[in-house]
Amino acid sequence: KGASFVSVTQAFSTTTSMGWLTLNVLLSFAQFEREVTAERIRDKIAASKRKGMWMGGPVPLGYDAIDRKLVIDEAGARTVRHIYGRYLALGTIRDLKADLDRDGIVSRQRTNKAGGQIGGQSLSRGALALILRNPLYIGEVQHKGERFPGLHEAIIDRDLWDRVQEQLDLQRVTRRNASNAIATSPLAGMLFDRAGEPLTPSHASKGPARIRYRYYISNRLVTDLAQDHPDAWRLPAQPVERAVRSTLVDLLRNGSQISSLLPDNCSATEHRQLLERVDVLAREIDRMDGLALRALLTNLAARIEIGPDSITLSISCAALAQNLDLDAELAEPDRPLICNRPLMLRKRGVETKLVLGDVSTAEPDQALIKLIADARVWVQRLRDGEIASIRALARDLDLDHRHVTRALPLAFLAPDIIRAILDGRQPVDLTARKLERMDILPIRWSDQHAVLGLPQNA
Repeated sequence: KGASFVSVTQAFSTTTSMGWLTLNVLLSFAQFEREVTAERIRDKIAASKRKGMWMGGPVPLGYDAIDRKLVIDEAGARTVRHIYGRYLALGTIRDLKADLDRDGIVSRQRTNKAGGQIGGQSLSRGALALILRNPLYIGEVQHKGERFPGLHEAIIDRDLWDRVQEQLDLQRVTRRNASNAIATSPLAGMLFDRAGEPLTPSHASKGPARIRYRYYISNRLVTDLAQDHPDAWRLPAQPVERAVRSTLVDLLRNGSQISSLLPDNCSATEHRQLLERVDVLAREIDRMDGLALRALLTNLAARIEIGPDSITLSISCAALAQNLDLDAELAEPDRPLICNRPLMLRKRGVETKLVLGDVSTAEPDQALIKLIADARVWVQRLRDGEIASIRALARDLDLDHRHVTRALPLAFLAPDIIRAILDGRQPVDLTARKLERMDILPIRWSDQHAVLGLPQNA
């Protein structure tokens, strides 16, 4: 027939231009074959779901997989019906979780590919939200935002499903229109200490201008005095929120964890597209206001635990897949993605400051900045001859002359130390009180860096 054949295993040298051309042609066709195979698999999955077939993934609670078909497991189905009924009775997922924990209801226990046992754990809020939103329970199959009649039997009747969806939608609207306390405290309900006790948003108004300072405090401090609970926490809100943002970005940029959202047979293009979507989301996080950050963390079913030496952020694997427009059924609903970062908590008066990794999350210390600014103004008044002496200056300012005397040397701080203080990059324990109480502030700038614990060119 005039056909010719070339063996792809024949020898060729990549040291020549023709050899490189041959190699690239072979690689291009290999990649083309991989992409075509992936497209065919995706098309087959879509066509099968349109027919109502279940296409694998973790078996939902209430069903068993027999011959690649979903068959109702009566014990699990009773649990699912109980979850739907209790949610309608209680009204919130948080109360539902507490109720299920009291009853000892846990997730399905199963054997993974390695032969180990997984599951059998308390159902997280994210897993409960996915159960309540899963259309499989009314006999439908979902794919890319569309739903099709399934080949399996329903566990939940349509009326109960509709009432639960209405309640979930109502909760979402309520959260979106929450009070200012919630809007300005995006971690409310998600932040816990190492013992599992929630940290509650609080605030204090200080000064003639009644400036509001936000905190997250241990529940014990809501009703009891601080001296009764010396181990309770009162964390400034903004450093905590910056630490959570940074930890979430680190988690999203952890390639090995994010890659687990995709099935093993995904193509290189799908993997690259996933990383691009995650990178866009990570860059958006820094620009989010409090409401947007809270909405994202709520959608991801986030839980943040702060201990004396670390901060741990966990989010739902399935919720993240859904947020990135991936097939959430391929992700295990009760498997979290976790990021743990070292953290130091240091007491400063009644507050606690955070140091995340090697970088301080402290915001600019307004009291310290004001003290340095005052010292520079006072020195200038003495230089100009406007005031004859330090005692006269103190009388004019209606301040104790010892306070003025201790503050004046701060006018001669090194410029890069002042820049670090203005940016909030000073050590956590460098406060206005510490500077005021120093016996002698060195004149030489290099000595100032050594005494104050700041590297040169900080």
